[in-house]
Amino acid sequence: MKLTIRLFSIFIAIWLIAMIAYPAFSSSFNWIEIQRVWDRWQTLNSGMIALLAAILAIYAAQYIENKKRERSLIAEKSLLPLALSELSEYCIGLAGYLKNEHREWKGDNLTKLSKNGNLAPDRPAEWVFDTFKNCMIHEQESEAKFMASILSDTQIINSRIRTLKDDNLMVIQKTFISRKNDICLLHAKIDRMFKYSREHSLLLTTEITEKEKCNSLAVLDFEYIVE
Repeated sequence: MKLTIRLFSIFIAIWLIAMIAYPAFSSSFNWIEIQRVWDRWQTLNSGMIALLAAILAIYAAQYIENKKRERSLIAEKSLLPLALSELSEYCIGLAGYLKNEHREWKGDNLTKLSKNGNLAPDRPAEWVFDTFKNCMIHEQESEAKFMASILSDTQIINSRIRTLKDDNLMVIQKTFISRKNDICLLHAKIDRMFKYSREHSLLLTTEITEKEKCNSLAVLDFEYIVE
């Protein structure tokens, strides 16, 4: 889109030079001569004026649509801090559940987790996912993909946690490490989004850094499940 606008701008500039600047200077600003040039190129000029009018109309419509999208995004983001808080609490609940299961597994030297009374936390309510989806509709592609990765990670982690006690799953230390890393990554993404949701700042969509992962590791008190 930007390339198209640049090419069109260059084309318009060339047309203005050819139809106004060059005839004016070459005829020493003789108005009759300038009109003759315009008359000879009347068909081209009519087409260029119509094209320019169409482009301006498209730009105006796009500008109005962008402003409407921005207002809608602000409205949708009003619930985002609360949704992020719900997801953050979900991560804390997952961490607590995983630590309890790890202590029992480590103490009894099991290869499979027992069907004890420990219950995995319920997945966040549907309105949390709806809030993210509504924000994604009005956000730019890179930001929308980052939000989508949070929803996807939440679904995957929820499934993996609930299959920890599957009879067909052999549990080893790497099993807990893998689940721990998944939860820390999700928590780090959520933590990054808080500033975006509260201060309406730009959302950083690059890879989560080691510093962010370590911060989530400390918040979730996961240090003792070591590699």
